[in-house]
Amino acid sequence: MTLRINPSQGLGASATAGGVKRTGGDGFSLSKGSSAQSAGSAAGAAPAAGAFGVGGIDALLALQAEEDVLTGRRRRQIRRANDILDVLEDVKVSLLDGTLADSTLLNLKTMIADRREGVEDEKLQAVLDHIETRALVELAKRGLS
Repeated sequence: MTLRINPSQGLGASATAGGVKRTGGDGFSLSKGSSAQSAGSAAGAAPAAGAFGVGGIDALLALQAEEDVLTGRRRRQIRRANDILDVLEDVKVSLLDGTLADSTLLNLKTMIADRREGVEDEKLQAVLDHIETRALVELAKRGLS
């Protein structure tokens, strides 16, 4: 259906090339078949769709909760890795200044000793392994491994 805008008449529908003609009036009409049959099938479909929709919502909520657990674990491990990197940076700066405090090394040792949660992402797991290895090397150099 194409639309034609006439300045004097506003928005209106133009006739198509084939000129589709409708019979029976302008109102809504049901397809062939008895109206009682159609109404019964529509009423039967509504509860089934409603029950299926609720199950779908429950499944979606359960999936989101699982994603939140995985995302939270991933975020905690990234935060832990960043904290270890910050302490390693402090160790580096302290070594350059000649003011390395034992408390910094003990803090690093405590951070490494904290249990690491498992992460599904293999790349993140590899990065975490490298960071922890670097921290353990620094502790071993200072005799605190």
